Amino acid sequence: MKKLDESKVRWIIRQKRAGMLTRQISRTMGISISWTKKIWARYRHAGDAITYPAPMSRPANGLPGRREHSAVLSAYCKHRYGAVRTEGLIEQNEGIHIPHNTIHGIIEIMRNRS
Repeated sequence: MKKLDESKVRWIIRQKRAGMLTRQISRTMGISISWTKKIWARYRHAGDAITYPAPMSRPANGLPGRREHSAVLSAYCKHRYGAVRTEGLIEQNEGIHIPHNTIHGIIEIMRNRS
């Protein structure tokens, strides 16, 4: 699916109001006919407020908090295991699930500061 910003959605709505065919709008914008119809349906359903599609990506996770940071650092400094084994230790001892990729990042930050 092609990304459309607000100005492109506004253009599509203007052209539909002016009577341009959905097929012509789709071809001009490089999107499918069904996607053009969905945008038009959203506009008609919302009234005068023009809505454009929200980002469809996975929500970004924030940085690990102090609790996760301290759990990783204490487990890593105590045992000096890799990230996957440290993940299991933290989950057993602390009851916190921290992905091993996050553990890699925390350990890398610790190494760079040393």
